[in-house]
Amino acid sequence: MAASYSLSSDVYVNISDLQPGSSSDGVKVRVIRCYRQPSPHKTDSDGSLELILHDEIEDRIHATMDYGVFKDKKIDIVEGGLYRIRNFMVAHDMSKYKTTTNRYKLRLLIKTSIIPFKDNGFPSSMHRFRDLFEIANDISVDNFQLLE
Repeated sequence: MAASYSLSSDVYVNISDLQPGSSSDGVKVRVIRCYRQPSPHKTDSDGSLELILHDEIEDRIHATMDYGVFKDKKIDIVEGGLYRIRNFMVAHDMSKYKTTTNRYKLRLLIKTSIIPFKDNGFPSSMHRFRDLFEIANDISVDNFQLLE
């Protein structure tokens, strides 16, 4: 059973409870990284906005949105900011190089709602440092996961 919690009448789930498909449930997350990715195939495309997010139990997920959609929404997304995100697509992360260990990825759509909020009790897990010995000796290191 998925863990969920609510604020007002809205229901939010943990990242670990997301399953592939369309989701009307929301997530409350902190933005760890936010960057623009140029389109590798289309020169006339604005590319995408890429986000690395973590929830209250510090699970992480990669999210992506077409940059044109992002510009149209006129949202100011900042690293370290807290957001309520609703109405998105959950899909398997088929990327060769992973930004998180999560097997899924969020696809933010035109109908996606992204609302900033404040919560002084929300954890701030901006970094997950790896031990240099583990990295140097290839102990539990995935060569396709990007490190911090």
